This record gives sequence, C-alpha cells and structure tokens, in this order.
Amino acid sequence: MISIIFFPLKFNSFVPSIETYHLQLGTIQIMIFVQLVILIKKLWSFKNLEKSRKWDWTWILIAFNLVTSLVFIWKKVEEFEKIKK
Repeated sequence: MISIIFFPLKFNSFVPSIETYHLQLGTIQIMIFVQLVILIKKLWSFKNLEKSRKWDWTWILIAFNLVTSLVFIWKKVEEFEKIKK
C-alpha cells in the first residue's frame, strides 16, 4: 500500500490514470475520517468513564487508527459498556 501512495505510476493495472488514483485515495481518506468521527462519538458517549481515559483513547484512535479502531470495536466498547452499567 505504501508503494502505491508514493509511486502511483507503477501500478497501471490497479489505477489506469492519476485522476482515478486521486479519486480512490480521496474516497479512502473520507471513509477513514467518517470512521474516526463515529468511533470518537461512541467513545465520548460513555458517561461513567473518566475524562482522562476518554482523552487517552481519543488520541490513540487518531494516531494509530488502523490498528486501534479494531481493538476499540472488538474489545473496548464491551468493556466500557460494562463500566457504564
């Protein structure tokens, strides 16, 4: 994936033109941003969670979105919902 970002002209079979490449890259970035907004809204909806923990998870989600979004969805939401009750 990194080579596609830095060297888009080498992958003509995936991306026939640079305009298509920019469209695909923009679409992926918009989807990541929407996912990030939804997860942060979900995180801040937990009322019984300390504010410092919410801020920690907010920054972790922003910095390491690819990995931590899955960890957050699979493990932490359930853990935070138990704290909520």
